[in-house]
Amino acid sequence: MSDLASAAFAAMLAAASTALFTDAQPPERFQSPAVFVLEVGTQAAIESRCQPLFGVPPAGMKTDACAAGGRVVAPNPCDFDSERYARMLCHEMAHVNGWPPTHGE
Repeated sequence: MSDLASAAFAAMLAAASTALFTDAQPPERFQSPAVFVLEVGTQAAIESRCQPLFGVPPAGMKTDACAAGGRVVAPNPCDFDSERYARMLCHEMAHVNGWPPTHGE
C-alpha cells in the first residue's frame, strides 16, 4: 500500500473510532418510539457493559451510555438534568431503531 493510501486508511479508522463516541442528534427517521430494556448503572457498570462492544473511547471522552440488541445501558437519571438525559436516551433509542453505531445515515 502506498504511503498516501496508508495515511488515508489510518484517517478513516480514526474517524470511525471517534464517530462511535459522540452525543450527536440522530436523524429524525430513527427518533420514533421503541421498546427496549433500560439498564441503569454506575459509570463502572456502563463501561463494563459498553466497552467490550464498542471499545475504549478516545482520550478526553467517556462512555455515558450505549445500546445493543434492544438494551440500553445508561446512568441513573437522578444524576443528570432532564434535558441532557432526554438527549442521551433519544440518541440510544435511535440505535435501537437501527441508527448505525458509526452514526451515519
